[in-house]
Amino acid sequence: MELYFDFFTAEINFMKLHLIPILLALFTIIATTSCSKSDSDFSDSDLVGDWNMTSMTYDGGDTDINDYSGYAKNISYRLYFFEDPQSYQTAGGYTTVQTYNTAEPYTEETVFSGIGGLGHWEIKGSEIEGFLYEEPAFDDWTESTVTIVELTETTLELEWNYSSAVPGNSEVNLITKMTFDRF
Repeated sequence: MELYFDFFTAEINFMKLHLIPILLALFTIIATTSCSKSDSDFSDSDLVGDWNMTSMTYDGGDTDINDYSGYAKNISYRLYFFEDPQSYQTAGGYTTVQTYNTAEPYTEETVFSGIGGLGHWEIKGSEIEGFLYEEPAFDDWTESTVTIVELTETTLELEWNYSSAVPGNSEVNLITKMTFDRF
């Protein structure tokens, strides 16, 4: 009997298991750029300011791992929107608690610290455009759009819908919701 180890398959499976937490960290950087006010347009001045993340939840799945869901805890993440020029800066960290709903469900925690990002933003309707994030599966930077679910004087709620093909004929789908309070 001949035994062998397929390094390519092992690398793809390892990447899939760790891709979701990585994407969440990247989303955190991106998500701070979209806003929506019940189907109305938002002005730049509505978004400008210092925002403190209070919650993050996500649901998703892929063709190989099945479904997963999670949330953030131990949150110390801030988002700053500047008006002139229209730029943003993020800083902080959090821990994700992710449950994989596989044949044998399991939960794992991942700590993200030192998450930071810089860039430019633009509001178009109820979306914030211009956020960049790194696509781990392809080692490439991608521009993203985040939807503003709620934007009031004190609260900012964002939603990011992510879908991407992963090497090995798999597709990852993720919906992340984040809530911020004005600092």
